[in-house]
This record gives sequence, C-alpha cells and structure tokens, in this order.
Amino acid sequence: MKKYEWYYNRLKAMSTSEIKYRTKKAIKNKIFKNIKITNDIKFYINNKIKDYIDSLDLEFMTVDLKFCENCIKHRFKIFDTEYYYGTNIDWRLDVKNNIKSKLMLWNKINYRDSEKYGDIKYIFEINKLQQLPVLAFSYKKTKDKRILSEIIYEILSWIDQNPYKMSINWTSSIECSYRNLSILFTYYLLYEDIKDEEVKKAIEKIIYLNGEYIIENLSLYSSANNHYLSELLGLFLTGVMYNSEDKKMKTWIQYSYNELLKEMYKQNNKDGVNKEQAIWYHAAVTDIYILFIKICEIQGFVVEKKYYSLLEKMCEYVMYSYGSCKVQPNVGDRDEEIILKLDIDKKYDYFKSILTSGAIMFKRVDFKFFSGGIDNRNVFLFGSQGIETFNSLKDKNIKLKDKIFVYGGYGYFYDDSSEVKFDFGKLGYLSLAGHGHADCLSFQLFKNGMGFLVDSGTYCYHTKPQWRYYFKSTAAHNTVEVNGQSQSQYGGSFLWLHKADGKLLNYSINDKCSIITASHNGYKKNGVSHIRTLYFVKNKFLLIQDKINNNQKNNFTWNYHLSNECNLYKKEKHYVVTNEKESISIQFYPYKTVETCLGWESYRLNEKHKVIKIKIKIESNEDLVQYTLINLDGKNRFIKNTTEEDWIFEDNNKVINFQEVLV
Repeated sequence: MKKYEWYYNRLKAMSTSEIKYRTKKAIKNKIFKNIKITNDIKFYINNKIKDYIDSLDLEFMTVDLKFCENCIKHRFKIFDTEYYYGTNIDWRLDVKNNIKSKLMLWNKINYRDSEKYGDIKYIFEINKLQQLPVLAFSYKKTKDKRILSEIIYEILSWIDQNPYKMSINWTSSIECSYRNLSILFTYYLLYEDIKDEEVKKAIEKIIYLNGEYIIENLSLYSSANNHYLSELLGLFLTGVMYNSEDKKMKTWIQYSYNELLKEMYKQNNKDGVNKEQAIWYHAAVTDIYILFIKICEIQGFVVEKKYYSLLEKMCEYVMYSYGSCKVQPNVGDRDEEIILKLDIDKKYDYFKSILTSGAIMFKRVDFKFFSGGIDNRNVFLFGSQGIETFNSLKDKNIKLKDKIFVYGGYGYFYDDSSEVKFDFGKLGYLSLAGHGHADCLSFQLFKNGMGFLVDSGTYCYHTKPQWRYYFKSTAAHNTVEVNGQSQSQYGGSFLWLHKADGKLLNYSINDKCSIITASHNGYKKNGVSHIRTLYFVKNKFLLIQDKINNNQKNNFTWNYHLSNECNLYKKEKHYVVTNEKESISIQFYPYKTVETCLGWESYRLNEKHKVIKIKIKIESNEDLVQYTLINLDGKNRFIKNTTEEDWIFEDNNKVINFQEVLV
C-alpha cells in the first residue's frame, strides 16, 4: 500500500508536461530490448587537457602508500568503515548487508528496494571508482607496477560484471557521471603507461557508454536539481575529453555547457545560497562549477564575469555556514558524495577544500583563513600556479561579521566567542524539495567552535524509512512543533507535499545587538502561525521570542537538541548545559515545565549518536508568547517579567530592562 501511496504523491509533484515526458520514457524503456550500442566515434586525446594534467607538479601531491596497499588487497573504506571485497571484487555487492543483485535490464531494477538489492549507497559508493585517480597519481609518483595492474584490473573487471544497461550500476545517470570523471582523469594520467591496445579500446568504449546513458537519462523537470548538474558536468567532460571535434560530441558539449550556465542562476539564489537548502549539496554544486569553469578556462570557452561573481558568493556562503566551528555545518540532507575525491585522509574537510579553491580563484584572504590549506584536489585543479597564488595571500586573522542571506534564508551572527545560525528559508528546491528538512525557524548555537544546540543531521537515505523521516522532521530540529506533526507534509524519503514557506520580516545588525524576525505558515491548517525573533546581545546572551498566533486547541512542543558532547543539569531558575570546556545557562519563560528525553545527532551518513533533547509542551487554544533566554557570559540573569514593549531582567539581584542590558 505504501508503495502505491508514494507513486501517487510523486505524481502529484509533477507538472502535466513532466507526466507526458515520463510516460513516453516509461513506454520506451518497457519495450527496450536492444542493449547493443554501435560506436563509430574514434577517441582522441584532448591535447589542452592532457598538457595541463601532464604539467601538474607531482611533488605537491600527497601519496598514501597504505591506501594503495589496501586497494591492491581489495580493502576499501566505505563511509568510514573498511570492508574486504575478496580476491575478485564483486561490483554488484552491498558489502555491508551481503546482498548481491543479479544481472538484469536496468529498467527492471528498483534500487530503492533495499531488501532485494541491498543498500544502494554502499553499492554506488565503490562503483564511482573514485579510488582510481588517486591510484593513478600514486603510480605516476611511485612507478609501482602493482598499482597500474590494479587499476587496469578494476576497470576491466567492472566492465565484465556490468554489461551495458544490464546491472544495478546502470540505474543512475549521476553515478555514470561520477564514474566517467574517475575513468577519464585516470585514463588521461596513464594514457602512455597503458600499452595494451585492447585495454585502451575497452576503456574508451565504457567512457562512451557512460556518456550515452547520461544523455538518454538526464534528471529533468522536478528532478532537475544537483543530480542534473552532476550529469551535465559528466556529459560536458565526456564530450570534451573523448573527442571534442566529433559532431555528436560537440552537441553534448554545447548542450551541457549552455545548461550548466543557465542552471547556475536557476538553482542558486542571487546571494549565492543553493536553493536545495542543504549545505552539503551547496558545497557539491559549488565544486561542480569550480571544476566546470576550470575546464572552460583550459579549453578557452567563454564564461562571463557574472558566473564568476555568483561562484564567489557561493564560496562565501560556505565560509559563513562553517565559520569557526570545529565541526562541519549541518543543514538539510548530507550524503558525503564528493565530485572529485582525490583526498583520502580522514582529516580532509570538503568545505575547507572548497574555500581553498575560492581563495585561489578570487584571491580572498578571508577564504584562505577559513580554508584547509593546499590538498590534492586543489593541486589538481590549480597546479603550482594556484599554490603560489594561495601562498602569496596574507595570513590574516579574520573575524566574521553578522550576515543575513536574505534570498537564501539564513542568518549568521557572531561575537567574540559565540556563533548563532538561524534558518528562515524555504523548504527546498522545485516541487519535490527532496533534500530539504522541515527546519524553518530552527537555530543552532556554538561557543568557541563547540556545538551546544545543534541540527540533528541526516543519518540515512534509502533505508530505514522511520529514521529517514525522523531526521528530516520538525521534531529533530530546534523549533516549534504542532500536534506532533512536521511543519511540512512528508511524502517520501525525497518528497515533500505541502511545504512551509519561511518569510523574513525584519532584521537589524549592529555591534551590540543584532535582531532578526521571521515566520512560517506551515501550520496554517491548524489555525497557527509562528513568528520567531532572535535578539543576539553580543558577549552576553541570546534571547528567543516565539509568538504563536493560534485560534483553536493545539498541542505545541518546543524542541532543543544538545550536542552529543554536552550534559545538562538544573540550577535554580536555569538549566545549565556544559561540555568539557564551556557552559551556558538557559531559562524558559513563562512556561517552565521541562521534559528531557532521548534525541539523536548524526554528523556522518549511517552514523548516529544519542543526545539530550529538551522539550517544553503546552496545550492551548489562545495566542502564546514564549521566551528562551540563553546566557553566554557565565552570568545568571533571568527574565523577571515582560510587558508589550520591554522585558525586565534580574541580573545579580539588580532589576534592569532590555535597553539597560545593552549598555
């Protein structure tokens, strides 16, 4: 029954033209029998790209010999867990759950059926073949023939086990794109080293077939999000690097080039924030455009200044979303896929790597300060000249100033030790909003880089549907929930139906106190509107005012999720939250009945930690005003009473109003 419900919900998210398009495609796929592809297009090395790759100074590339040995022994790390794949790698195996899919036509496979086919994330991850470019660079640097043999074995065995359109690895265009990037860059690195012409022909054929699959199965209409961009990038690079002079390849190049430029402004707000409202995908899309523009520069393709300008803003948003925190930002879905995975160090930070790219491209000292320095990805993208540019930028201590991304829907506030992150944006992109979470008006609080009140994260994708819903739900975020329901209506793992619409009402920024007010209409059907105001009094406290306009009987729950490093205890009028080094105190007013329960936090896919979750529950059929006072400076001030125009605090037995607090 749930299966049919999902199809019904998915259909509701489509336009009439999309329904027609998908119906035609479904009929075509249903009658598809011929999986033989004739390819008369000869492969030619693109000399401009080959010359660029050959010019890279391998001295700057870091080689991990243990990683190479593990690959040779077929020990691969998938989502931070190492698995042994045996003497002969089984490319259709979900190694975590030991489920292998059979050879069958791609259009007969529903990879979302995890009981039958396994966890698709574990299959797709190794089938991106992202270890190959890393091994190729390692071979160029070490000349260890075993590495070259392993690369050839892996490509040929993959081809042998995955006939065109006859396996689970031919069910996703984005995976074909990732795979082709891996094979293309590996092949260009090793072109002279591979002596066997039959091996070369096999590699060239699989590159072409990946391209064919992508062009036939682009993620269009309601699916045209980051997947579409990844597919376009794969198509663009296939055309450019396979045979840029061939007529058919030129159509691939021209189409993908035009679409990537068009989609850049379509999928990103003018302030640089990606419209999917998921920070990991924002980083991935930024990475796509960094690589795309780099290839355009090598090829001599024109990219107007406005695209560079938007890309700079996209990098800027990465900087603000991360700030000085010691953990990567968590907003919306996080799948940990990386476009060009050349760094396998556990300490590698994708966001900081992108800021390194931004520092080089735009000569920004602030990007450099918050970056992770030079890594393999940036050596590959910018070479020794890029390293020189990066090193020439001054080492300057940067303190971020408050910033409101009006169009993107985020506010970031800073004082000497604290960072506040506030989400007031839309749910996500297009009719599916598939990677967004029901987190409007949620906030996060960090002190000296350590999390205190945090976003719960993602945890899982295609499996564990109950967990998938929980981590996307309003209950998993630091905002108000009504009647145990999310502010947006859930339709499936990557599908929202009714969507809460966030709206910025007002804001002011200054050195003493920054204020922001926003609302959403997600509970309109319950006769409820929620208006939240944050008063961030620098180096003193954060005051949150929640105004609930309510005209019927409802149950309201305020949710607060502590970081897994935090503990909680009661002290007089406050609740004190502590970690190893810091503490804050929280007062809830006027409703003070606090319930603590088990919550969850996930910073990596397939990994979750127990945390303390605070709840305040109120049943009412009237308007409500609730305050959350968070002291950041160690003082024990508390709200004594409120008026329509002011709040009266008691601070060390001294009664003062809000304006006096600012002095």
